[in-house]
Amino acid sequence: MARCCEWPRCAAAPVRGPYCRAHYRASGNEARDAARKVPYRQEAWRLLRARVLADEPICRACRRRRSRMVDHIVERRDGGTDDRRNLQGLCWPCHSQKTATRTAHGRPRDPR
Repeated sequence: MARCCEWPRCAAAPVRGPYCRAHYRASGNEARDAARKVPYRQEAWRLLRARVLADEPICRACRRRRSRMVDHIVERRDGGTDDRRNLQGLCWPCHSQKTATRTAHGRPRDPR
């Protein structure tokens, strides 16, 4: 069964999340998503990320796979900073599991 956009009286197919392309923009999600990504596009973050991955080439959580993600131990929205002591190298599966566990325990992603 095909899904429809959740915008009132719109029958278009959703492209991203519950909304069609036009209503995704209108809902404000597009601007929020773009603003969230800004710090990670800056050169300072790229250099810090490279340093963390060089310091921790193996995942800190499972100690088996190669680190590919730089994770904030205390998330930025919870008061964490980009200080090196608050960052850890994780493999993609461990990073995904940490995010899923956080969401499952009532700490949803940024509601903005």
